Amino acid sequence: MEKILFLHNRGSQYFYHFIVLQLGGLYYVMNGKPIPTGKDFVPEKKKVKNINELSEEEKKNLIVRKPIKVYIDCEVLDYHKEIMDILKNDFELVLPRNIKSTYYFQKIYGVPCGKHLIGRDLDVILPFLRELFLKNLNFTFNKNKRIFITRKGSSSQHNGQLKRCILNEEELKKKILKKYNIEYIQLENYSFKEKIELFNTSSLIISSHSGSLTCSIWANKKTKLIEILNRGTQGFIHNHYIKITSILNIPYYKYSKINEDRNGNFNLNCNDFEEYLKTII
Repeated sequence: MEKILFLHNRGSQYFYHFIVLQLGGLYYVMNGKPIPTGKDFVPEKKKVKNINELSEEEKKNLIVRKPIKVYIDCEVLDYHKEIMDILKNDFELVLPRNIKSTYYFQKIYGVPCGKHLIGRDLDVILPFLRELFLKNLNFTFNKNKRIFITRKGSSSQHNGQLKRCILNEEELKKKILKKYNIEYIQLENYSFKEKIELFNTSSLIISSHSGSLTCSIWANKKTKLIEILNRGTQGFIHNHYIKITSILNIPYYKYSKINEDRNGNFNLNCNDFEEYLKTII
């Protein structure tokens, strides 16, 4: 019998949910900590056993091979595969078609939330995730690299509805981005490794509240991150990235002189934002 880590689906189509809440659960396994529990089931693609169904003899003969096999309880997206490729020295992704009857599944619920809505134990989970990825990558910081991350593609994640988008981006491009040599980026156009590289090598990152800012986990300690946010999207919490940057000591700035609609979309006063930007760069 061979042990497989079974990662429960925690909203895996979204960066923060998959990386922090789902992959963050690997921290407990890799550090020999008690594993938080969730709903208890194993894949139905083939007849497999969980640990409670093993005999004492089978338990004694369990095999844990390196890299450790991981099964993701969700549709496997391209970015999941890219992530697991970065982590291939430690983990190997098992697809449903490759499940064997000799596997048993250790269920990993992931990072619990409870009253900590963005996740518990982040003071240890975030440094773990940072090191887990960066130990496999090597980038060079560029003090002249500045990027702005657009959310014009956000409708693809929200049933055709733009969310937390700067509505007058064209004005922003002309008045500020070009003037201050800030590159206009749509993060969906980059591989996951390239996303990490952007955050780890850029000296300045500007974005409205966005799942892309989950990549601040891998930002350079010299990177200045500006989040444009006031109320955000109605009905949601928005303290994810100030928490990440605070724990990991990434310079964080928040520009909040905006008036969002119920979906978090807004027009930016470019003159006022430019004056704010000058105080940072």
